[in-house]
Amino acid sequence: MDDDSSEDGGETNIGSEHNDTGPQKQKKKTRGPTRCIRIIGLEEGNKLSVEFDEDHQPVGENATSFVAFLRVTVRNRSCCPLQVKEWKDISRDAIDHMWGIKMKKFTFELPMGKTESIIGHMNALYRDYRHKLKRNYFNKKNNYESRLKNKPKRVSISDWKYLVNLWSDQPFQERSLINKRNRSKHSMPPYTGTKSLARLRYQVKKRNGATPWRVDVWIESCKRKKGNALDSDSQIALSQLDQLKKQRVEGHISINDEEMFEKVLGPEKNCYVRAYGPGKGVTEYFGIKPTKAKLTPQVEASRREAKEQVEEAKKEANERVHQITKDVEKKIAEMNKKWKEKFQMYLLEGNLHFHETCPMKK
Repeated sequence: MDDDSSEDGGETNIGSEHNDTGPQKQKKKTRGPTRCIRIIGLEEGNKLSVEFDEDHQPVGENATSFVAFLRVTVRNRSCCPLQVKEWKDISRDAIDHMWGIKMKKFTFELPMGKTESIIGHMNALYRDYRHKLKRNYFNKKNNYESRLKNKPKRVSISDWKYLVNLWSDQPFQERSLINKRNRSKHSMPPYTGTKSLARLRYQVKKRNGATPWRVDVWIESCKRKKGNALDSDSQIALSQLDQLKKQRVEGHISINDEEMFEKVLGPEKNCYVRAYGPGKGVTEYFGIKPTKAKLTPQVEASRREAKEQVEEAKKEANERVHQITKDVEKKIAEMNKKWKEKFQMYLLEGNLHFHETCPMKK
């Protein structure tokens, strides 16, 4: 099963908005978004086994189906809401619900850290889905009414209105512009499509029979789908790497593979290792002191654990307060009853004494 899919399903996009006048161009037929019919149709109890690498990234035979099912899940409005600013605003109940749906169709071991890795993958697929909706259907040059009219078929009116309002917000547009400028600085982008670098590395390892060096995966990622030609920047970088290798063999320089890679392509970023992907940061890959790339998942996990402990403590405290309140009310009721009985007894004794000493009665 292939998880390469068209997110717009052949619908109208910003390049061909609704127009009631003039000739209409015939829409190009596309395969539409992945629906995972085969997986959804699995009988109860039948599950697909998924293999993960050491960095908790799905690889192997059913990795494509697993990622495709995650993609379908985050696009399903009954599971994953659109009316949130970003993934972190989705409730934990909704995430647990999506997790439960996935576990009904797939089986895999869950060592420490893999759960957060899978949820992080869902986060990336969710952002990608919203990005494609914005790219294909939202045109900031149009007026507000035109933006609302250009609604995707598979998005409800209320969801689309929320997204249009969010994307029309000035702070959001400013942040989007900054991100666009940052992306434009990236050189030699990979051409792997929806295939992760982890799966590409797994395929190279399976083909060569040994764990590939990063440059081997990098070269594979630079290959286009139609043909094996590299872009000009990648060709220059590859030529420089070959030259450094040759100089090392001839004894002119003493440099290892990682140093060569950094010399040609520059230093790595904090949260991303070239030809490795998001599965492992620079700190984890090179074994340097901890950085934000390594500490963030640990901090988030600790924060969630602390929050759960606080909620549990609150629950226990509320239960104790409730029980103490009931005990106090019971004791007050018992004391009131005793005082009432004593008061009535005093009244009775006083009344008898009054009759005994009253002169008129005598």
